[in-house]
Amino acid sequence: MSGGRPRPAASAVAAGGLTVAALLGAAIPALGRAEVERASVVTTDGPRSYLIARPNRRASGLRPLVLVFHGHGGSAEQALGLNGKPSPLAVWLEIAEREDVLVAALDGARGKDGSQGWTD
Repeated sequence: MSGGRPRPAASAVAAGGLTVAALLGAAIPALGRAEVERASVVTTDGPRSYLIARPNRRASGLRPLVLVFHGHGGSAEQALGLNGKPSPLAVWLEIAEREDVLVAALDGARGKDGSQGWTD
């Protein structure tokens, strides 16, 4: 223990977390994930594609926009976990629905190595 208050044992936290989660789960319905569609925009470098996640409920006004960028060699699908492999950024699909925000996952440009990345 390094200074400060003692921390509860992991098992106590986990057990307490399960109880709270069970209580909240009964009171709050799951919202699920935002719907995703592919779109594109024409730039001076040519067309660039992206995935846009929109909440399922009708917008009551303007919505914030969150931009998700993949790493070199990745893709918008990979970043959002839509390529069949898990991705930590896939949580943004649930956040978009829950918080009523738009999420755009952008595809990078193809570089000389043939991989998508960010040079702009």
